[in-house]
Parts: sequence; structure tokens; C-alpha cells
Amino acid sequence: MRDVWLNADDGTRLYACDAGASGSRNVPLLCLSGLTRNHRDFHPVIDALGRGRRVICADYRGRGQSSWAIDAKTYRADVEMLDALKLLDHLKIERAAVVGVSRGGIVGMV
Repeated sequence: MRDVWLNADDGTRLYACDAGASGSRNVPLLCLSGLTRNHRDFHPVIDALGRGRRVICADYRGRGQSSWAIDAKTYRADVEMLDALKLLDHLKIERAAVVGVSRGGIVGMV
């Protein structure tokens, strides 16, 4: 498992873990947690699926290891979706399957 750090467009420092089989031909899996949860919720997913695919687990702004945003108005699903896309771009992932729990499902659908 490797730690990934990047800055959102507004400078918020974002965290994700990148685990599993990065060289796999399977589509990577992006895991998005619920509103008050974080990347650790998906460690069982990494254990179950990580041998056959790359699994990326993101912390939203203000949660887990990511920093708090300067502007509270950025705690919205559309902004969190842009953060997730920036993460995928940062990791050079062109397409991914998405697993979202609660708010993570909303962000994934946006």
C-alpha cells in the first residue's frame, strides 16, 4: 500500500492509498467512503480484491488524512467528484470502476 498526496485546485491537501496489483489488466477500483468515513473502511476490499486489481481509496477533504478546506462551501459532492477525477489524473488512470458507500455513491454518480 502506498500513500498518495496531491493538492486540489483550491490548495486543499488530499490523501489516498493506492494498493493492490497495479500491473493488473483489470480495471482499477476507486473506493469512495460515506460522509463521515475514510479510506480505512475499504481495507477489507483491498484484502479481498487487491491480489487481482489495483484499489485506490480516497479521503475526502476534511476527512481521514486529507486537510480541511479553507472554504466550507467546497464540501459538496460536485467538488469531491472533481477531487476524485484529479486523483485519477494524478495516478494516470484513464478509467476506473467505482464503489461508493452512501455519499461516496452520490459522488460516484456525479
